[in-house]
Amino acid sequence: MGSYPLGCLVYERIITAEPNDTTRVRYHKSIEFDPSPYESSKFMGMEQSNTSVVINGKSVIKFFRRIYADKNPDYEMSRFLSERKGYKNTPSYQGSLSIIDADGANVTIALMQELVPNQGDAWDFMLKELHKIFSNLEYKGISVHTLPRVALFQRLKIREVPPEIIDWAGLNVFLKLQKLAQRTAEMHIALGSEFEDTAFTPEHFNGDYEVWLKNRMLYMFQNRLNTVENNLERLEGSAMGLAREFLERKSRVSLTTQFCNETNY
Repeated sequence: MGSYPLGCLVYERIITAEPNDTTRVRYHKSIEFDPSPYESSKFMGMEQSNTSVVINGKSVIKFFRRIYADKNPDYEMSRFLSERKGYKNTPSYQGSLSIIDADGANVTIALMQELVPNQGDAWDFMLKELHKIFSNLEYKGISVHTLPRVALFQRLKIREVPPEIIDWAGLNVFLKLQKLAQRTAEMHIALGSEFEDTAFTPEHFNGDYEVWLKNRMLYMFQNRLNTVENNLERLEGSAMGLAREFLERKSRVSLTTQFCNETNY
């Protein structure tokens, strides 16, 4: 199926959706979304977990390839922040497509959001920034041993960062990290201010959650370990070296985890 019929059909069904749809296949349009008629669509590409179609150069419909047996967390977060909290620093929720399965569960198939132009993801951005920072050591002839020591995890204002470190890393990266921290805090404040919708009401950290978290980390570690062991023969070069190093240290990770469990750390 080409991008035109896929994008056109779903987009037009969303913008003409009834407010209280009771059918098995449900389209929903946000009360905050003022749509324009369909003009164009194209695949966004370069995604691993979803298939996204750009509509009119203004909206993006994300078709989930990983289907949850209930509402998709991306859908829930997007709609909650946009419609309930009016949070403006995330792509606004515009609509969705879901189906009602045989058990009555509302399964999210697609999510439509505002298209926000960007220059890549945060992970790629920070890798490039860090490459520039460490390249400056050689370019500016800086010895790390001469740089002022700053206590880890200490809260500092921009003007409190030693000038030698500013000269090394550049002021721009600190300003961007400051903005990232501010936006992250604002989002968590919006999420933590909910006391009616039980899906978003804050939960206290307790012993039960601590046990669950430890077991979850153990499960994830064992899963990664099995993946490496089962695919070792497919690796080569530096990937093979890193995989062997990981396997050689698995006992150390297991002992550390056991110590944390025994000491309730």
